[in-house]
Formats: sequence, structure tokens, C-alpha cells
Amino acid sequence: MSACPARLPNCLKNCVKVRDNFAVWWQRDADDIVFELEADVADDSWVAFGLSGDGEQYGMVGSDVVVTGFVDEQAKAFDYYLASRDQCNYASGATSGVCPDSGVKTCEGGRANPNRNVTGKNDVVLISGSRVGSLQRVRYRRKLDTGDVCDRVYGAASRVVWAAGPVTRSVAFPFVVNTHGPTSANPLGHGHSPVSDAQATTFDFTASPGVAPECLGAVRRSPVSTPVAAVCVPLIKAAEPKTWLLTVENSMAFPNPPAWGVSWRFDGLESPVLVLQRGVKYTFAIAAAQLHPFYIVDNDKGGRANATEQVFAGSAAGLSHGTKEAPYQLEWTPDSTTPDLVYYRCVKSSGGAFT
Repeated sequence: MSACPARLPNCLKNCVKVRDNFAVWWQRDADDIVFELEADVADDSWVAFGLSGDGEQYGMVGSDVVVTGFVDEQAKAFDYYLASRDQCNYASGATSGVCPDSGVKTCEGGRANPNRNVTGKNDVVLISGSRVGSLQRVRYRRKLDTGDVCDRVYGAASRVVWAAGPVTRSVAFPFVVNTHGPTSANPLGHGHSPVSDAQATTFDFTASPGVAPECLGAVRRSPVSTPVAAVCVPLIKAAEPKTWLLTVENSMAFPNPPAWGVSWRFDGLESPVLVLQRGVKYTFAIAAAQLHPFYIVDNDKGGRANATEQVFAGSAAGLSHGTKEAPYQLEWTPDSTTPDLVYYRCVKSSGGAFT
């Protein structure tokens, strides 16, 4: 075994650098396995690592991962199961999508679950965490075989997945994993989720290969970033017919709990205030998927939090949603009966974009 680097005097026994800015440390401890994820990531980033799905759900879908990061400078580690590529449906039980194990019952591709009334659970125990500059390290442990319906077994030929992305917040859960694409807050790029054996990265967690030489130097360090300037609330004045493409993306400038950490974008502009003209027709091309149906109401909470709210446009039943390939076309003409102030919201989530 190679000696621990000076920056990690109590390092674990094994290490592989899976990217130049991401090293995975681990060691067996009887029936447990201990990991430390060491990554060069922006502030408020999550880093995830775990075991790949297989069969028809090979890769990201069906995988069993641990999502790590910091909330209010406190290290966190959570057990997740990836039932699909969608955002977790927190508003209706956290049972599908990229969700914590504790809400998921049907874990296809995980351990056989003959009793579909049994949910998964958090089998991860946080040990420690630190951030030094842009280097983030979180150490945790779990059983090699937890017996959990949503967990896979760490063994001799374990295919692994990893990714990183921006942390967003919700009242329901401290991390809302929305995206892990190539953003400034995600220097790990798209992450890694194999679609074939040829693309898989395989670890032997029953062996002890030692510390790879490339782990002994620090992971790649990002250049120091310029502090983000204060952001003013966007304002759009539209006195003539106008069409916007509406998408839902991470809340970057206007986090708004208890929403899911996402905001509406109007042609890419986050959470603008709209000043509209009565008698003018406006079109909202909604490309935000089924989890985020759009509507306009007199309730500043959204999410059907107020049963007596008045709906001016969109479907309170959650039908006003579409995709980027086929946006839902919602037309609305405010008239003399429209209040001076209304709100655009998500039907399925209370809170949301500032309006």
C-alpha cells in the first residue's frame, strides 16, 4: 500500500482517481465498507457515487448511489435509488425519480422486493466531511450487503456510476437532485453511467488494490472564481402579443423554499416579473414535463395549497405540461375581470418562481 498523502494523514487503504478532479477512496471493515469521495467542485455542489443499474435499466436508471455534499457548512450523505431520470416526485410521496431510498417501494433492478409495501431506508452513516478551497471530501460507511430492497451488494465485479451537480433545497429534503449536466457548478461533466459492459468501470470491492499513484497528488484544482454579483429581479413588459418558451431549471438567483429548488425560465430568464396588457393574447409554450404543470392563479403558494384559489389559465388538474420537443401551448388573454396581481406557479409544488 502507498503511503497516505500529506493532505490526508488518515486516508483509506484504497483509491482510484476516476477523473482528474474526482478520487474515490475506500476500504473494507468487516461487513462494512467505508468510502470517501474527494472532488474538486464548486460551492453548493453534491457529489454522488454508487453501483450501476443493469439489464434493461443498465446505467443511471436502477442505480444505487450515495449523494454527498454540504448544507449550511454541514457534511451530508444520503442513500438514493434512481427509479428514472426524472426529478423526485416529492409532492406525492418521493416514490419515483431520483429519490431518497426512504420513499421508494418499487426498486426494479435492486434487491428483489416481493413485498411492494416495504420502502427502502437510509443505510448510509456519515463519518466526516470537509471543504478546503474547492476540494470537497465526505466520508461515510454502509454495509456491503444492507438487505435493503433498494440497495445493491458491493462485490468483486461492481459496475459503478458517479456524477455531480448543484445543490438545491426543499423543506422536504435538503438535497433536490435536478440536473448533473455540464454546468459551471458541475466540473465532473455529465458524470458516468455506462450503457454497456464495454463502457462500464468495474471495481473489486472484495480486494485491496491499494492507492493508485495518481491519488497521491491533490485532485485537479479549479481556478478561483469571481464572486457572483448581486442579481436584480428580471422584469418583462409585454404590451403586444408575445410567446415564451417555459422550462424548469435549478433555482440559481432566486431560491424559494418550500419549492423543490427549481424556478420557471421564460426564454431562459429566471423567475421574471411579467407586466402584461389586458386584452392582449399571450402564449406560454410549456416544456417542463409532467412533474411541473403550469398555471396562473390568485394564490401565491401554488401546488393547490389553497382549495379556493381561482385559476385564470392552465389546468388545475395538472394537464398543462409538455416537453421541449412538443411544448404545451397555453394561450391567455387577461381581461377586465383579471386582478391586478396574479401568480404563475406549478400545480404540483407549493412555492416556486417569484411572480
